[in-house]
Amino acid sequence: MSSQSLPPRTDRRLRASARPSRTTLTSDHTSAGAIPRGVSLRHERLPQQGFGEAFLVWRCLDCGATGDLEAFPTACADCGSPREHLYYYTED
Repeated sequence: MSSQSLPPRTDRRLRASARPSRTTLTSDHTSAGAIPRGVSLRHERLPQQGFGEAFLVWRCLDCGATGDLEAFPTACADCGSPREHLYYYTED
């Protein structure tokens, strides 16, 4: 994975959430490590204020597309980049 930090792409995230659900292609290696939908993480320093909740998703290094981790895809659904260009990402 690259340590390169990408800026938030809220416009793409909004479009992605408005799209109908698609079938995600996975390999026999990926489905066993998939994380169930709705997994959320709490920021340890801000729990008393109710801030800091984030959802764990995958994100494409090339185009910035995001998707849920019900099944980690073999390629980006938007640009077709291989799985090696996808990484775990926390989204507000």
